[in-house]
Amino acid sequence: MNASFHPLMQRLKDSQESLTHKEWLLSEFIAHNPRKVVFMTIKDLSRAGGASEATVVRFVRRLGYSGYNQFKQDLRDFVDTEMTLVDRMDLQRVAESRTGRVQQVVQESLANLQHFLKSFDHEAYEASIRAMESAARVYVSGSRLSFAPAYYLGWGLSKIRPDVHIIKGSDSTCLDWLVNAPERSLVVIVSTARYPNELNRLGKSARRWGHSLLILADGSLCPLLGIADIGLAVASKNIPTYGDLTILNALIRSMLLELADRLGNTGSDLQSRLEQTYLENDIFFNLT
Repeated sequence: MNASFHPLMQRLKDSQESLTHKEWLLSEFIAHNPRKVVFMTIKDLSRAGGASEATVVRFVRRLGYSGYNQFKQDLRDFVDTEMTLVDRMDLQRVAESRTGRVQQVVQESLANLQHFLKSFDHEAYEASIRAMESAARVYVSGSRLSFAPAYYLGWGLSKIRPDVHIIKGSDSTCLDWLVNAPERSLVVIVSTARYPNELNRLGKSARRWGHSLLILADGSLCPLLGIADIGLAVASKNIPTYGDLTILNALIRSMLLELADRLGNTGSDLQSRLEQTYLENDIFFNLT
């Protein structure tokens, strides 16, 4: 793993000289075994690292964390961002039966949603809604895994407010769209680990051309969060094998409902015109 730019690994490095011997042993164990530690309780880590549970608690506080759970979340983000698909397959912990597998996925999704509610950033959420409501034009983009929630967001927005465009981050023509976009358009980028560079370039270009940038990410290590006007990170509690869009989809759905409620008659008028167009062009299956 490349730990050079990760805040947690940098904290471990910077604290070396001030650590006690037991804390130094913990630091070394964490630095060399992050994929193991991310699944460990305080008791597990104390045994594996050769220190008492009290030492583990003091150690994570010395690193600047309020508690062990905050430390674990930071470590989880690091592991999730750095892991390859092969690595993720190695971490699979699924039951052999199909019933067990379904149960595990549902339980993980529920745990992720509960974790999301506990760590939810209400201020960033409110700022995101205001930005999507007030912008003259909105561009929504994603790539690879994140294109699915990005498309969902763009599709939903187009039913609520006018002048919404979905652009695919992996298509170089998305740069053309932003070059020709009206000044201070809102660019919304949805990015998931492992944070594709094509989206990173798109976000940097959007800022360079003077557009507002809203980032929805599934972890705090998304590089675009550092340059965004508004950044909303909604990390999962678990490390998914093929990605987990549970939280992002719930977040986007709540945003669409909130925005539709605020726009009121404006959104209703747009929806009425859309429904008339659907009917005139026989877009959807009709029982009658």
